[in-house]
Parts: sequence; structure tokens; C-alpha cells
Amino acid sequence: MASMSDFARVILAFIIVYVVLPVAAGRRKGADESLFHTTVRVFLLTSAFFVCTVSGLGRLRLALPPIIILTYVVWLLGLSLTSGRLTLHRSGDLQPAFRLRLASFAAKIRLMILSVPHVRLFDLIRLSPLPGYLVLLLFAATCQRAAFALGNLHFPAVDGYSRAMSLHLLNAGELWQPNVSVTLLSPVVLLSGLTPETVIRFVDPVFSVCLILAVGACVFRWTGRLWTVCIACSLAAVAPLAAANADAAASAQAVMCGTYLMLAFAAIGRSSAAALAAVAIAAVSNPSSFQPLAAPLGSGFFAVAIGKVFSTQVRSGLHNFIAACCCVMCGVLLLADVRQGPNDGPFQYESAARACDAISRNFSRNSWLVVSTTYELPFIYQRGWHLELLDFVSKQRPEDVARPDFRFPYQVRHLFLFVERRPVLPQICLNCWQWSLNVAQTFDPALLAYVSPRGRGSLSFNAAELVAAYQRTHDDLTVFYSDDNLTVYHVRLLT
Repeated sequence: MASMSDFARVILAFIIVYVVLPVAAGRRKGADESLFHTTVRVFLLTSAFFVCTVSGLGRLRLALPPIIILTYVVWLLGLSLTSGRLTLHRSGDLQPAFRLRLASFAAKIRLMILSVPHVRLFDLIRLSPLPGYLVLLLFAATCQRAAFALGNLHFPAVDGYSRAMSLHLLNAGELWQPNVSVTLLSPVVLLSGLTPETVIRFVDPVFSVCLILAVGACVFRWTGRLWTVCIACSLAAVAPLAAANADAAASAQAVMCGTYLMLAFAAIGRSSAAALAAVAIAAVSNPSSFQPLAAPLGSGFFAVAIGKVFSTQVRSGLHNFIAACCCVMCGVLLLADVRQGPNDGPFQYESAARACDAISRNFSRNSWLVVSTTYELPFIYQRGWHLELLDFVSKQRPEDVARPDFRFPYQVRHLFLFVERRPVLPQICLNCWQWSLNVAQTFDPALLAYVSPRGRGSLSFNAAELVAAYQRTHDDLTVFYSDDNLTVYHVRLLT
């Protein structure tokens, strides 16, 4: 249930940050612009704003929560000014002018809040049942896309670990690895109140559904017919089922790129600035492969083609029947494919991620140290201390830790040592990373220790040897968690 609530919080925060507040502030007063076009325009412009602003602040190490919140408020005020919903009054007396501006701002904010419920979102549903089928399709797609993230804490690709750490470092004002998704998710982390690794875990399902919506938005922009939208979204939703073995990292980057590309097509002819912003975001997302985009983009262009060709040659009732059948059949296929995926690997056991979560919840902040591989770091960052297992093993010797007077030189109360009884298969890691180098010829000790078969197995054996030597002469070592693959040892250091 906690994962489901976290997923809902991520979705809600994403919608508020990129849709609700920007649309309320940026909907042009008195202009002939539909809610659909307003949503596409402000979503793209807000995304471009955060990519540019957070990237710049991150380079200066100033992407701190108060500064990001302040810049977002300034952006909303800018949208209100450009849309005519907020006006500035000129006056010779500064005090009355300030009061007028403040009163105008309060009135406009109240108007924006009150105007949201009056949007007639359900008028189309009363005219046609197709929106209902489309909502059911999106629900099925969300369940299918989020199944792994809801059932697991670890990431299916190394890209998830790097983005989680980058988001941690960005929000802490430290040196980070630039990434488009990280800049877009920084305000989502602040609003949702969740940890960066939790938001990163759920962002891939969110953007997968956003790609389906973007395909539908593009088709609706060029056809104006709901039945073509249903067909396009149905085909885009089931497209990943044919590529079940696709690389997760490449797919995540491609999905984000495809989302903004399709929205760029939807904004063409309505907002040149929004279209250019979408193209720029798609360009800097830099996907390693465009293969995952072929089916979703093709489904959109196919739906546009059949909408142009068969709009007048086939009766509208038959249009709606075909679209409804597509939504139902594709929704059933998606629900039948709901599965959590592998519970372990390819870089970390699921039990290791859950052990980190249990430690961070049950022990005081910064009172404990986790000794493990680097993949546990995103799950404990800023909640406790972390030491690489490679450094721990290289600095300790069995004959030293076996002495009765030996004490680990760490100024914490608790030490947790993660020892893999069955090391994670590093061959799987190499396939997912898609490296072309030979790890046997590299001189990076961490790479040899964590990725090469001999290195990871040797590291686990040496760690187990240290534990056995320490346990012979000390009684402060207990087992915190153990299964067939992993054992987590707990040592009480300071009392």
C-alpha cells in the first residue's frame, strides 16, 4: 500500500507542477485558445523552463529547494503576466501602487483556483462513450507500466541508480551528473515530499503514460477526431509488449524523447515557442537508441493517415465501434501482461534495497554506516553513512579483526555489512550496460570488483572471511537480515 500511495503522490505532484498551476496561470484571457492547446503549450514551456533553470542552478550548486520554489513562483507570475491574468498598475505613489498590485494578484489567484472546477471536462463524455474507453485504456497502461516499480525497490537498469544519485546531489547543492529527467523531477521531489530514488523509480511509468497521451495529443491536433485518438493511443500502449527484452535505460531515455517530439508536432501551428522548446528537450535527452520510438511514433502517424482517409468514407458509428474495440482489446492485453518482473538483479538484490529501507526507517539519522557495493548508496544517501565494500575489504585483514581488542574505526553506533552469499551475476550487468570494453583489460578497481565475475565473487568471499574472523572473538555481531542470496550483519560500535 505504501508503494501505491507513493506512486499516487508522484503522479499528483507531476500534474500539479506541470499542468494544473501552469494552465491556471497561463491560460490566455479572452483569447480563442482551447484548454487542450493551452495545456500542451504551458506543459512544454514549463518543462523547458525547468530544464534551463535547474541546469544553470545546478552548475552553480544553487539548486536548493528554496531557490527552486522561488523560481517556480516567478515563472507562474510570468505566465500570468503574459496571459493577461495579472496586470501591473502604474502610480506615482509607491504605496498605493503596491497595494493595487497585491490586491490584483490575490484576485487573480482566487480566480485561477475557482476557474479550475468550471472547466467542462465531461461534456465530451456525455456526447460519446469513447473518453470512457480511453480512460480505461490509460488505466490499464498505467498498471502494466508501473507493475515493476510497485513491486520492487531496486532499479532494472544502471541508469536508475545514476539518476537517483544525481537527483540527490542536485537537491543537496553538490556536484551532480547533468540529466534532463533529473532537472524535470527536482520540483516533483519537493512537492511530493518523497525521496529522490522513489521519484526516479516511478518516473519511467509516468513518462510511458505521458508518451501515450502525447501520441493522442498529436493525433487530435491534426485530425480533431476522438476515434483516431483512441486508435493511436491503443497502438502506442501495446507497442512495448513486442519489445519485452529491450534495454531499460535506453527505453526510458527514448520514451522521454518521444514524448516531447510528439508534443512538438502537436504544438506546431499553435505555439512556435512551445514547439521549439519540445524539440530542444528531445535533443538534449540524448537517447542511446531510437528503436523503442518506432512503434509509438508510427502508431501516431498511422492514426493521422486513417483519420484523413476514412473520416468521410465510413460512418461515424462504425468509427466509434472500431475505436472502442481497439481500446478494450489493447486494455485486456495490457492487464494480462501485468507482472512485477525479476525480483533480483541485474545489479542488486531486491532484499538489499529493502534492507536499506528498513535500516533508514528504524535507526536514527547518521547514527549508522552501511558497508556494501555502490548500488545501495542511493537508498541511504543523507540518511546514513556509506562505505564501499571494496574499501572495507582492502583496509581490513582477518588476523587484525580477530584480535579481542579490535574495534572498527568508525564513529557511528551501528555498522551494517552486506555480504552476498550468491554474488549477482555480473554477465547480466555487462549486457545491460552494453559496454564494448573488456573488463579484464581495465585498471579501474571498482569496475573489476563489482562487475567482473572473479572480482565480485572474490569480494564477497573476503567479506565473509572478515566476518567469520571477527565473530570468533567478539559477541557484538548479529544477523540483521539473511536469505539464500544475501546476509546483512549488524555490529554495535558505540553505546
